[in-house]
Amino acid sequence: MTSNAHRERALFSDAIDLPRGERTRFVEAQCGDDRQLCERVLALLRSSDDTLFLSEPPVKGVGVGGVGGSGAGPAWLGKYQVIRLLGEGGMGTVYEAQQENPRRRVALKVLRHGLASRAMLARFEHEANVLGQLHHPGIAQIYEAGTFETPSGAQPYFAMEFITGPSLIDFVGQRHLSVTQRLELFTKVCDAVQHSHQKGVVHRD
Repeated sequence: MTSNAHRERALFSDAIDLPRGERTRFVEAQCGDDRQLCERVLALLRSSDDTLFLSEPPVKGVGVGGVGGSGAGPAWLGKYQVIRLLGEGGMGTVYEAQQENPRRRVALKVLRHGLASRAMLARFEHEANVLGQLHHPGIAQIYEAGTFETPSGAQPYFAMEFITGPSLIDFVGQRHLSVTQRLELFTKVCDAVQHSHQKGVVHRD
């Protein structure tokens, strides 16, 4: 691991616990003339502020490190056997994985190594509780939230329902849906979003 990677994670961990209005000034002062490091840390902070753990946008050029880095990745994460990498974002990595008991495929999302500050862990626990209350056919089910041990310490994760299929846009295009059919599909999406709103989940996008 490079010294810059250590600095990036250390700065993020220190900055995330500060009031939002003080974070940018703190990071800029700590980074000095290293603008690349400054932008990487600020990108992580923006991702942390603006999105939920399960839906953050990807941050280009930011490796995950530890578990969830680029390449083949680990064979096992805790009790889950990793099948393949599905995607990476600013705060986490998502894998397709196999759970042995009960035996099922899951989408396993792991918090970025080194980002487990007090504030992040508190937010992780709160989000796990909120998402666990969502029970709707249009929302992927959360099976489990917890931590597994790594050489660097406890690693938080979500295990959730693994769903295959095309994106909504591809689904509509492939089936050449009529306007009426598209509206019927849209109402199902709205119903799922409304369910999450009733449980206290607010979508900022």
